[in-house]
Amino acid sequence: MSDPITWMSVADTAVKIGLGAAISGLFGWLIARHAARSAITKLLFERRSERLIVASEQYEAFFQAYLKYTNLLAGLVSASASAGRDDPAGVVYSQMLAKGATDATKLKGEMFGKMEQAFFAQSTLMLLGETRCREAAEKLHLAITDANQKITFDGVTVDLASLPECHAAVSEARKTFYSEMAKAFRKI
Repeated sequence: MSDPITWMSVADTAVKIGLGAAISGLFGWLIARHAARSAITKLLFERRSERLIVASEQYEAFFQAYLKYTNLLAGLVSASASAGRDDPAGVVYSQMLAKGATDATKLKGEMFGKMEQAFFAQSTLMLLGETRCREAAEKLHLAITDANQKITFDGVTVDLASLPECHAAVSEARKTFYSEMAKAFRKI
């Protein structure tokens, strides 16, 4: 027969080693699981941040196109006041008007091109579940579209009577949009 003390010490040692290995394995698994979840969370954070940045850049490009267009129209109105005079400044303003009408038509086309990208930005915001950002984006979009309809430019004549009101509406909608976007970034 074997010695009971030897058998008990062997069993005791085996239990200690097995239990230690099981505890080490469990902690190793928990750490690996946490690391994997952290990596996935980081990846999702980066993708979401990237999508929000792209959406805000697309709307900013749309706004900047509107701003360039309306600023050029305002310049054309100023130039038209001095165009047609016989002095050198009048000649320069007349030339500026001739080129400016073409440039304004081009800028209006660019603005409409940016509008399409802004629609894609709204889709992105919907996919991200950012309802308030999307609603604010739509309001900015409508403010710019409304301003474009109120500002009259037929290729020759310009009527900017409603420009201050339009700029105020677009500016307010832009502030609201960026306020909502800032909240979306803080949610990440």
